[in-house]
Amino acid sequence: MKILFVNTHYYMPQSFGGLSRTLHQLCLSLKDRGHQVAVLSGFHRAGTFGLSRSLAMKFGMMTHGTKIARDLKLGYPVWRSWQPVDDLLRVCAREQPDILVIKGGQIVPVARVARDAGVPLLMHVHDVELNFHGGDFGEVADLPCVANSQFTASFYETRFGISSTVVYPFVSPEKYRVESTRETVTFVNPYLHKGLRVALGVAQACPDLPFTFVGKVPATDPDGQPLAELIEKLPNVTVMPPQSDMRAAYGQARILLAPSQWEEAFGRVAVEAEISGIPVLGSAQGGLPEAIGDGGILLDASAPVDAWVRALRRLWEDKDFYAEMRDRALAAAARPELKLDHQLAAHEAAMADAIARWTSECPLPAAMNGTA
Repeated sequence: MKILFVNTHYYMPQSFGGLSRTLHQLCLSLKDRGHQVAVLSGFHRAGTFGLSRSLAMKFGMMTHGTKIARDLKLGYPVWRSWQPVDDLLRVCAREQPDILVIKGGQIVPVARVARDAGVPLLMHVHDVELNFHGGDFGEVADLPCVANSQFTASFYETRFGISSTVVYPFVSPEKYRVESTRETVTFVNPYLHKGLRVALGVAQACPDLPFTFVGKVPATDPDGQPLAELIEKLPNVTVMPPQSDMRAAYGQARILLAPSQWEEAFGRVAVEAEISGIPVLGSAQGGLPEAIGDGGILLDASAPVDAWVRALRRLWEDKDFYAEMRDRALAAAARPELKLDHQLAAHEAAMADAIARWTSECPLPAAMNGTA
């Protein structure tokens, strides 16, 4: 099967967020199973990679007046565009996919362009933030869909009557498993919506415990209050830059702190940590409880800092309880629905069904006949 994934957000190595990691692992795994994969993504100039790709766009490939960069850095073709929606059909003409899978970003305009051009497609919904989809999702709600959790699937079924195939995000054990020294409380993606205020409050209340914040901390909050400066004043908090290999972060973790304040569609960091038996202290928000399973402690997202501190100290100080939670974390990460073979088979079936459905409804995919 020839598959073109579209993610209008930035992509590796310009983004190492959960969506990018999940898509990259999916591409490599499908490639190992004999499929041909490619990705069309968004792009920005920042960093060495951004500059080199900008030069490639400036002096390299021209497509009907539009500059697109293509590279094989990740082991498969990645097309990087300033305007992925505008360049979609040009890339389709070059890749000639059997199916286009919309993986993230502006789902609605991508789906509109592909559907109008007769390109077989499958949508992936991985959040419940409808204002991020680039338009009215109801316009494309009749298309086949995969959701990344039961929580996400239920949301779209309630709002739009969609019946989605649920496939949890890919988390490859060998890329995350470590023998952790279990010496820090680790908080990944230190953003406000991920619970940065809670994490700061807990760190301030536990000056005797070491914390590691993994990711770039915003300089200020929306009210202009300093955040990065505040963290610098906490001697028990170390900030680790974004990691392409998260084993560097989990190799020190005793507990993963995940006090998310928004409706996480899944929360793959929980599974990443649990692979190494690292228990999670997280919020009972959105799909995060599905990700954590029995491998951690759940608190209400609005719980006071004192409640987070009590739960954290129990995990940190009660050796018997910690050993029990460590074993439960390992078991949670080993659930059948998180196994790679199960997930790949589910994705393959969903794509095959989408192609069969499209062929029966629209047998002449006109967009495949263009040239780039």
